Amino acid sequence: RLREQAKNNCEELKKLREEKKATQQRTDHLEKQLQELQEELQALKKDFQQKVEEKDNSLETAVGDKLSRLAQIVLSVRELRESNHCPSASDSLLESIDEVVSGSISMPGSMERMKKVWAEYDQAQENVRGCGKVKELDQLITSRDEVQGRLLDAAGAFLQEVDGLPISERMEKLEVQKVDILQSIDFFFKSPTIYTDKCSHFILCFDSPWVKLTVFPFNDVQFKEANQQWQDGPPKLDGFFSIKKHIRNLHSQLRWKLVEEGCLEEAEEEDLTQIMLKKEEIAETRNALFKEISKEKEEYEKLSSLIKDCYPELPLLYPEVDILGYMRSEGLLVRSLDRDMFEAEPMKELSGRRPLVCTDFKGRKVILKGYSVDDEAEARMLDQATQYHSAQIRSEETPNLLPILALFFGKSDPLGYVIVPYLSHGSLKTIQKTNPLASGVIARVMRGVVLGLEALHTVSVTHGSLHPSNLFVLNREQGILGDYDFTKALELRAVDSQMIVGSISLVAPELHQGSSPTPASDMYAFGCLLLWNVAAFNLTSCFPQEPSLHILLTKLLIDSGRLTASEALTEEYFLSVHAQCEGK
Repeated sequence: RLREQAKNNCEELKKLREEKKATQQRTDHLEKQLQELQEELQALKKDFQQKVEEKDNSLETAVGDKLSRLAQIVLSVRELRESNHCPSASDSLLESIDEVVSGSISMPGSMERMKKVWAEYDQAQENVRGCGKVKELDQLITSRDEVQGRLLDAAGAFLQEVDGLPISERMEKLEVQKVDILQSIDFFFKSPTIYTDKCSHFILCFDSPWVKLTVFPFNDVQFKEANQQWQDGPPKLDGFFSIKKHIRNLHSQLRWKLVEEGCLEEAEEEDLTQIMLKKEEIAETRNALFKEISKEKEEYEKLSSLIKDCYPELPLLYPEVDILGYMRSEGLLVRSLDRDMFEAEPMKELSGRRPLVCTDFKGRKVILKGYSVDDEAEARMLDQATQYHSAQIRSEETPNLLPILALFFGKSDPLGYVIVPYLSHGSLKTIQKTNPLASGVIARVMRGVVLGLEALHTVSVTHGSLHPSNLFVLNREQGILGDYDFTKALELRAVDSQMIVGSISLVAPELHQGSSPTPASDMYAFGCLLLWNVAAFNLTSCFPQEPSLHILLTKLLIDSGRLTASEALTEEYFLSVHAQCEGK
């Protein structure tokens, strides 16, 4: 047994020796391979270093050769320019700058005197404008005219001094030296530090106000016309009164022809031919009357300009013309209009609260809306309509407010009338009742309504009467925000019985608590209308599922901190619609 164990130990020892020998052989082989690789790496390093040195030498030689050739070219160009003088773009521009800077023209001495007299004239005009009594007006006008005469003398002296300046010769020389601006810009970008100061001085010279007056001088013809107008004094308004007289005559003719037409129609034996001829005469007279009223408006515009620029005394001199009334209404008030001038077709289906008639005015189909007024309501109507009209004028680039074409007060009835365009497609309420809009179309339409609200809120006007009967849809894609009852105070409009749609109240919560209507209450009503549009006509769901719409409604229907109209337009729901419209 011990022998067998010793024998096994000997065999294991023998195996270990053989493994040791094999391991030693592999180690020797690996050391030999490592030595060979080190020698190969050393050779590669030496070869790479040699190639780098060769490349450096060749590159240095190439750059030197290139610079040498460039130097030769520069030298040859310099010699060529010295022998053949031809200024470059930069040389010409620098010469122009030196011409302006070194020989700069000083400000005429008469300009300071003219500015001083002009300030006195402005003050005299303000005194006339602020005068409220005709008795004091003559003295103020006389004082103003004296200053006006001195201003004309100062302006004439200034123009005479400017005419003597060598501006024309200077401009001719600069025109000859004019160079291609693109080449000049390239040149300055290449060498900015050399010419910056001179260019700045050059630009400042031409930026001087009085230099602008001299380089772009007064139009002598216009100055002479203004001079003559000032010397003639305020206009006599003969042309204006002639138009007013013609309007009265045409109005009388129209009334008489209408009476004749009525007699022909009530005759025992109707003469249809005569009736048709009389209708044609009435149409011609009516068109001529509206043309004269358009001319009258043009005269009002001219008078408004004269009051602002030259003659603020005109309203006191001609109180019967009521120029200030026209100006305060921004051209909206047309006192020459009257109800019997229109051939009106009653609109019984829309005349629930007030008489609405469809008629023609200046070649277009319009709606004539009548409101009962007393003195207080008339003043309120004029004031609120002017505010609305002002907002509509300022938002003409985005026409989403129903325009008011004219406003007038009846001469034989206690009614105020507003003329608005006739929209054949009807209100949003009618459209949703007869042919509901698709969800994508609703988004476009309601975006137009927000634009209309933005126009009003920008000028601090609260609509206060946002309901489906007051929103209109043009071509089933453009939303139009309608006007409102201008005779009602804002607080009454906002809680009117029409401020409900279906089972949804359009009155903001804060109004029930006694707060005054604000743009925020408009946005609440808008949110309710949006909810009504997308939910009331959606048979599959009672609440909108679109995430962006859900977020928008959440921000509009909260008690406080609602979105403004401008903020609502930046919401994803409306931005996606706007992007689609822009794509089309």
